[in-house]
Amino acid sequence: MGLPKLNIKYLPIKLHYFLYWGGTASIWPFIPVFAKQMGLSEMAVGLIFTVAPMAGLIAKPFFGAMADRFKRKKKLFLFFILLNLMSYLCVAFLPQNKLERPVELECNNGVSYITQCERLSPHCEETILDSFKPVEVRERHKKLQDGYNRSERAIIENDEYLEVCTGTCEFQNFREGVDFCTKVQNRNVPPLCYPVIGLSQQLETPRSDSIKYAPAERQVPSNSPNKSNLLQQEDELAEHDNTEHLFEFKVKLKIDEVLLLNGCLYLPIGDIDFEQGYRGLSCFEKTMLRKCEIDCGNNTNLNRHLETIKSEEELLDSMNFWLYGSLVVIAWIAMGVTESLSDALCFQTLGDQSQLYGKQRLWGTVGWGTFSFISGYFIDTYSEGKLLKDYTPCFYLTAGLLTLDICIAYKWDIREVEKPKSLRRDVCGLLSNLRIDVFIVACVIVGMCTGLLWQFLFWYVETLAEKHSSSCDHRNWVKLLEGLIQAVQCFGGELPFFFLSGWIIKKLGHVHCMTLVLGAFGVRFIIYSFITNPWTILPVELFQGLTYGIFYANMVSYANQVSPPGTAATVQGIVQAAFVGIGVAVGSLVGGLIFQGANAFRVFGVGCLIFCVLHALAMAILGRHASYPFPQGRGEAEGQEMCRMSTNSVQEDYVNTPEESEPDAT
Repeated sequence: MGLPKLNIKYLPIKLHYFLYWGGTASIWPFIPVFAKQMGLSEMAVGLIFTVAPMAGLIAKPFFGAMADRFKRKKKLFLFFILLNLMSYLCVAFLPQNKLERPVELECNNGVSYITQCERLSPHCEETILDSFKPVEVRERHKKLQDGYNRSERAIIENDEYLEVCTGTCEFQNFREGVDFCTKVQNRNVPPLCYPVIGLSQQLETPRSDSIKYAPAERQVPSNSPNKSNLLQQEDELAEHDNTEHLFEFKVKLKIDEVLLLNGCLYLPIGDIDFEQGYRGLSCFEKTMLRKCEIDCGNNTNLNRHLETIKSEEELLDSMNFWLYGSLVVIAWIAMGVTESLSDALCFQTLGDQSQLYGKQRLWGTVGWGTFSFISGYFIDTYSEGKLLKDYTPCFYLTAGLLTLDICIAYKWDIREVEKPKSLRRDVCGLLSNLRIDVFIVACVIVGMCTGLLWQFLFWYVETLAEKHSSSCDHRNWVKLLEGLIQAVQCFGGELPFFFLSGWIIKKLGHVHCMTLVLGAFGVRFIIYSFITNPWTILPVELFQGLTYGIFYANMVSYANQVSPPGTAATVQGIVQAAFVGIGVAVGSLVGGLIFQGANAFRVFGVGCLIFCVLHALAMAILGRHASYPFPQGRGEAEGQEMCRMSTNSVQEDYVNTPEESEPDAT
């Protein structure tokens, strides 16, 4: 038996799916984390990705109806691919926030510290501390702990084993400056404190060794009759204070004495230089400057542990939020309309060979799986040694692939079908059929499950990885695992099931395929909820073939079968809007509200199984008591074939498609 003969007529379809989804996969999976580098918060990103599907919900059927009404499918198709390309490239030019390493300067009577809290995981203590200590320090520290040679303790004072960093601190208000400056011992007072102390002396501020520390309020005895007057004078002086509130320093950190306690990192200060030479830092009482930054340029690992990206404080006043949000919404609309139009054009090209759709669409899966892996590799390669990820290769890949796709789509020979006599009447008549309505509701339910999967599967994987690993070694393999999950989904799940989708739909029918998808999602999510080892998720990802490969082919095939002549793009837009615009948006929102690891997957899984049973019962009842209208304009014989109802409706399909007599050419 030889290889199947390639039909040149279908080659542009295959190339389009491969290039378009390959170009999209090169950047789209990284769009949310790109926002993080821009400084947008999780709330901002969540808001944007809730609005975007809603915009797609309106755009898909609207532009589908425009394409059908004016017979301009191909022109709109080319326009939205170009719009997709331009929106992606515009994202590349958005400004990204600089990294910061927020710390606090803690001054004690004894050892002072540079501290940072609530950014490191306590169970990673040993791994984190060892990661930024030089090898010599780690070996010497181990010897000292073992009592190897006490005389070697003197080596700590050697500059070779002290980490030299630069930093800045800022007084957030005048009172904080007074509190800090009056507590620092005179042998190393920052020059910035001289005018601050002068101002405080005008208020007869007592020395800090005779008062209690209270950072939120200036220290004045509560029984003093002049308390309100003194505070008022202080506020007036602070208002007219023209001194700068920011000072720079250099610091030598005792890198081998670093502590990690209760999630707080303590970096002991050996010496600190406030523009007057290195000296120790000691205070009469504990005091802190809470708004500081530090840069240890010679210790990349330490910098990475301390770094964060500043979130926008005012969400609605942020230019980045509006620019990024607008581009994501445009990209989502363009992607959704392109997807529905390409499916409509694909079925239009296939003609009476609609069962071959899956063999065309699988090339989109090949493109997605291939280029998502390649772009991820390029990102890691180009970002080596950098503290921020460099997404430049992704944008180059996207630009090249989508440009090629526009060229292929331009050469795609497409003949427009007859314009519908009454588009609104045909579509409204279609939606008045209860069986079709149940199908659309099922698409919404599958979309909700897909939304939970898209937004929270990797989050769940990283949570399991942290619990499964006794140290921080999961950081070294969790991204590899996520890449393998995507590979298994594409090549082990979607690819073979897209290839077999025509045969499966023909054997089971659209009704049973939808019931199968709902049941598969329920089983998949329940398995997730009992997994403890994140690596065991890999074989579960084979369910992707049923929950996406079979579902998507079944959805678009059904929409094509029931659409009246000239309404294919409109109907495709309606069912895909139900899936993505309503289902994915609601699933993401509900998942975000209830997500607590395994419980969210268990709730969704049980809900899917319940709806699976309800769907089967509803279709069995409707099959006995409802007639199925065939679209206007189809031949009588075809219409009779489509309307034929089996008395045993459990074995019935939405549309009984005639046996194909032509060979199954791909």
